[in-house]
Amino acid sequence: MQICKKIGLIGFRMMGDGMGKNLLEKGVPLTVMAHQDRSQMEDLIAGGNQEVSNFKDITLILDTDFVCVIGSSDVEQIFYGQNDILDGCHKRFIIPDYITREPSLIESINADLVSRNVVMADQPLVSTRNKAEAGRLNIMVGALEETLLYGRASI
Repeated sequence: MQICKKIGLIGFRMMGDGMGKNLLEKGVPLTVMAHQDRSQMEDLIAGGNQEVSNFKDITLILDTDFVCVIGSSDVEQIFYGQNDILDGCHKRFIIPDYITREPSLIESINADLVSRNVVMADQPLVSTRNKAEAGRLNIMVGALEETLLYGRASI
């Protein structure tokens, strides 16, 4: 399996900021997009990571996209708004879902993703921003076995 080198990160409030900083420190190149607060991204951009301005663009150039936002309205904008993720998703694209949201909304998004041969892994986070930055998050993963195997080889 090919190793994924094109990773995106959307959302920089609580955990996304720490996750991005940890990946930057480890030398992992990111394509980033602020969802609401751009101030947390400055270190990532200064470190040479690429910034995009809409959700569709982030999916067109990547293999996987970490979505780390809070609330169902944020999720709806990312997946069903103008230039949304669903418009740009391609086969074998993986979306690790670190989203705080309504379960029924994620079920609907997952059905739309499956119809595009895109996979989502439910990955709730348990920890703090500092632990995210230190690379010490507790992440519980729920996904089909083939998604887990592909994701482990890809990321």
